[in-house]
Amino acid sequence: NVTFSLTGAGDFTVTATPADDGYVVSVSGSIVRFVFNYHSVYVVGNGYDNWLNGANWDPGYFENEMSQVCDDVWEIVFPEVPETILCEFMFLIDGDWAHYFGGVFEESGKATAAVYNGYDRITFGTGGVSAVKLQLDLRNFDYLTKTGAAFTVTISCYHRMVQTITGYPATCTKTGLTDGEQCAQCHEILKAQE
Repeated sequence: NVTFSLTGAGDFTVTATPADDGYVVSVSGSIVRFVFNYHSVYVVGNGYDNWLNGANWDPGYFENEMSQVCDDVWEIVFPEVPETILCEFMFLIDGDWAHYFGGVFEESGKATAAVYNGYDRITFGTGGVSAVKLQLDLRNFDYLTKTGAAFTVTISCYHRMVQTITGYPATCTKTGLTDGEQCAQCHEILKAQE
């Protein structure tokens, strides 16, 4: 079956070509938009502890089904992911390897191209105990060209290891600063020096 919608008025062509097991159907035209029919998105990868709920490359693990937050945007959050050298995963459509998305992670919080049925597993490290939010955005996915999908990995630090930034008193020639605090893991300033 071929599912498509029309973007406006105009011409399009539907062709059915005989084949050994029935017909091969194709649709063409500038107003044709192919529809990617699916019902759910799962995350599969090298799960352990809280990362992927401990499911190691299990495509049917129900706890790793993502929630649809708006049309064609899916998210899941894994709290308390342990410090690790490498987390790797892919987005699996409808719990079946017929349709999946991989890609190359660039940085936390940055939307990056998701590659349809690509070989690249998405990989990243947390650097310490963190919350990890995964998002797959299929709003601009074109099923004909297999492009337009995007993923975002957001790694949030829990700031469990706090370092003091030592201040110093004012002198006749120099302004003083109070003590400050920063996270030893992500280096975010938690209390600015004044």
